[in-house]
Amino acid sequence: MTIGEAIAAVQSIKPTPLPRAQLVRWLDEVDRTVMRELVHTHCSGADLLFDGYDPDDGTGADDMLLLAPKPYDRMYVYFLCAQIDKHNQEFDLYQNNAALYNLAYNDYAAYYNRQIAPAPPPRFNAWATRNRKGGTPPCCCQD
Repeated sequence: MTIGEAIAAVQSIKPTPLPRAQLVRWLDEVDRTVMRELVHTHCSGADLLFDGYDPDDGTGADDMLLLAPKPYDRMYVYFLCAQIDKHNQEFDLYQNNAALYNLAYNDYAAYYNRQIAPAPPPRFNAWATRNRKGGTPPCCCQD
């Protein structure tokens, strides 16, 4: 799902006068959470960079792909709907959409955890020494 597709889906379900930039900020919040809680905690994503989405970029940002693939991309629509509900002080609707978002996010997290090896927990080193080569120890899935 792209940024434009997520915003269009939300506007068809729950039209809002909120500026597009605010919706992009919320999508940025979701993908920063995905990077922090999922991608950076796994071997293959520890070194990946994510600059987020520029809410003021009106030149092609709609074509940017969001991080979660189908069918897990529904979490973006639920998150935007929940934030719109909260902004409108419709707290019962907010709770429903927030619960749907949490369920969708947890489904994606479980899928991600099944597919990609987690990084090993950091080891305590009382002497704060490095390995023999002078660098930090490699991740568990590197040779």
